[in-house]
Order: sequence, then C-alpha cells, then structure tokens
Amino acid sequence: MDSVYTAAVGHGLPAILLRALSPRCGLLPPTFLMGASLPAASRWIRATPAGVSWLGLLYAGNTVGAVFGCMLAGFYLLRVFDMATATCVAASD
Repeated sequence: MDSVYTAAVGHGLPAILLRALSPRCGLLPPTFLMGASLPAASRWIRATPAGVSWLGLLYAGNTVGAVFGCMLAGFYLLRVFDMATATCVAASD
C-alpha cells in the first residue's frame, strides 16, 4: 500500500491526509452494518414488556461480548502472542 500512496500523492501533508482518510472509507460500511444490526433485530421483537426485556438482554450481551473480546485481545493475547495474532482474534470477535 505504501507504493500506492506514494504514487498517488507523493510525500508530505497530502500523503498523510490520504493515509488518514482512506481507512475511513473502508471502515464506514462495516461500521454502518454493525450499528444497524440492533435496530434490525429489534424489528422482530414485539413491543411488550417481555419483548423489550429480551431486546435489553440482547444489547447487554452484545456489549459484554465486545468488552470481553477487547480485554482478551489487549491484556492476554498481546502478552502471550504477537501483534498479528492479537489483531486477527480481535477482528474476528
């Protein structure tokens, strides 16, 4: 990728800005889809007290899983394995 950035822009501030903006374009679609998953799942749940409780449980489970994955990758995998392994495990979580 370095040769692509250098050929497209060169060196200096424009190259730094391109390197800062291009990952945002690649991360926008998956971020949008992750953010849209809970509203899509909530469409299937009825608006009753029991349904809302299940939706809260779903959201809490999603949050707990994300926290557990970040802690696992950041505190355990980086200490035991290398950066590439920890990154792959964190990205797959």
